[in-house]
Amino acid sequence: MEINPSQQKEVIRPNAPLITIAGWALGRAAIRYREVGVAKVVEGTLDLEYLKEADCIVALGHNWANDWRYRFGIPPFYFTPDPNKLSVASMATAAASAILAAQLDLPIIFQTGRTAGQNFLSEAEAMQKYITEKLSLSIPKGYILEIQSWSTRSNALNLIPILTQHGFGRCIVLTTGPHTYRAAVTIEYFHQRLFAVASSEQILFQFAQDLYQQIVEPFQNSLHSHVEYLKELGLMILDPIGTRTESKARNRLSSNSK
Repeated sequence: MEINPSQQKEVIRPNAPLITIAGWALGRAAIRYREVGVAKVVEGTLDLEYLKEADCIVALGHNWANDWRYRFGIPPFYFTPDPNKLSVASMATAAASAILAAQLDLPIIFQTGRTAGQNFLSEAEAMQKYITEKLSLSIPKGYILEIQSWSTRSNALNLIPILTQHGFGRCIVLTTGPHTYRAAVTIEYFHQRLFAVASSEQILFQFAQDLYQQIVEPFQNSLHSHVEYLKELGLMILDPIGTRTESKARNRLSSNSK
């Protein structure tokens, strides 16, 4: 059956807004990715020879979690954080930082503060304890705890004086896969000392298969994992350096402290 011009417009028109929005979103995201310089975001197999030029490793905390929530694949931002357990992303980042620090003989800077409330451990302290107490791994070159941050933006701002104080010129930032590009954009926005950003999951996959299977594998295809990628894409488009989300993080930290 032939479609006359008026019918054809009616068929095509409903899809046009969706295509336009999707194109705009992907275009904005591509621009943001290009601004950071894709070469600095390590994808795929890590080149240890290149990374050996770094001075330190920075492990970014990524909130708390409940066991049951991850089993059902429910996104984390609908619930109050459980201060007794790190999220899968933070556990993976902590483990990956210890593995990479051993490979490269580097110190670790653990970042992110008391996001569950002032009466609880900071995410930085929890990651360090997870390495030494839960995984029984050592950190031969030592570590620094930065416990004032509550967002990616404040991670970047609080990292600057630490790098200056210790004379670190090249740092490897470790974070969960969906967060790598936004972390790179945010940190580079505030200073030019970014050397590389790598996915914690990739490090575990490459250097510690047992930990990858234990920590990452059960959750990599969950609804939560997909939601994290969509959330990060949205933030890359709408709030790449955390201007809008910082006030929300402050309010959440304030309410959790009451």
